[in-house]
Amino acid sequence: MKKHSFQEFTLKPELLQIIEKLQFKTPTEIQAKVIPAAMKRKSIIGQSQTGSGKTHAYLIPLFNQLREDVKRSAICHHCADQGTSNADP
Repeated sequence: MKKHSFQEFTLKPELLQIIEKLQFKTPTEIQAKVIPAAMKRKSIIGQSQTGSGKTHAYLIPLFNQLREDVKRSAICHHCADQGTSNADP
């Protein structure tokens, strides 16, 4: 499978900065499939193992669509819930 990068998904620059701060290097397989479809607002049903990045596959496009004031609060709360960052999305 081709290696993807988060930059390929045309995310807003501030979201890409957050992804970088979280040390997410490349999208997982489920993220590489779900994010582009979600960005096009398609209906999605995804199935993947625990820890494969499903939650971020759905949240990243959602955060990308939020208004700036709402986004900062939502992302901050999500990051706080995640605890410390890790290299695996």
